[in-house]
Amino acid sequence: MNDKLNIISVEKQKKKSPQKSRRDDAVELFQKKWQENPKQFDATHTVIERERLKRTLMLIHEYVKPKDKKIVDLGCGNGNIVETLAKEGAIVHAIDICETPLKALENKHIPNLTLNQDFVPFTTVEDDKYDLAISTELIAHLPPDHYRLYFSELSRIVHPNGHILCSTALDIYSEDALDRFLSLVETEIKIVKVTLSRHSLYIRLDSLLHAPSRFVLASDQPDYRKQELDQRTWWLSKSWFALNSSKPLKPLWQLATILLRPIINWVEQSSRLLIALEKICEFFDTGISHANVIGLRRPLVEPKIDEIPKERKQKRQVWE
Repeated sequence: MNDKLNIISVEKQKKKSPQKSRRDDAVELFQKKWQENPKQFDATHTVIERERLKRTLMLIHEYVKPKDKKIVDLGCGNGNIVETLAKEGAIVHAIDICETPLKALENKHIPNLTLNQDFVPFTTVEDDKYDLAISTELIAHLPPDHYRLYFSELSRIVHPNGHILCSTALDIYSEDALDRFLSLVETEIKIVKVTLSRHSLYIRLDSLLHAPSRFVLASDQPDYRKQELDQRTWWLSKSWFALNSSKPLKPLWQLATILLRPIINWVEQSSRLLIALEKICEFFDTGISHANVIGLRRPLVEPKIDEIPKERKQKRQVWE
């Protein structure tokens, strides 16, 4: 008899460890994301994603010659990076929390590529194994108490002279976003080079063009509308969103969404527009939206040098 109040039956149930529970939750979450919108993990879907991929590969090739190197990608997604490096002769290990992209990569039969479903930052990868560890756009999906463990894991799995490459989008609406991200990276990694993308103007333009579709979605989904309103602290912004996401204005924004679709498609595929807007940001030395970092694992015992330790800023995290 299945009695939910039976103390004995409860005691027989195996309790999940916190790591096991988080792993199961992560698998479920990302499986759902891949089913609902796989394009969000495609690094070739829009021009801004393609540019990030291009700059990541350029940074890798600057410091690591892929041929015959052992390389691991934590959170490989649809595998654009690992596929490129494997074809260049690297021995590549692709790891992701979700089974869907791994099966897609398996069906491509890429030489020199092995696949594994695992949970970052608690992977089963051996210590000191790789010449290069890669992890792009992953930290944003981790809970805050895993940030330090994430960088520690990247450092653990490369050999003492191995390189680590990580990247993240940065919140363009926050101050000192880059400094705060690099401060965290430096806890486990000795930074060799940082490459920046300044796409804030492009991101703002794209967001503006998508505003009508957000209004329509909010008018249809009360939970989404409440979430958007809660994120807005300025009363004028909150009132504006509340007005435009109301039911009476829904037909207007539905029409605007249809009319703007060709413009949005052009914007999201135009490399000329992306580069032009980035040059404006570079001229004014502003608009940092993304950072690629490559470095070496930090030794357990640092050599004694006369330097003043950097203060770790304890502010809210700012990557997307």
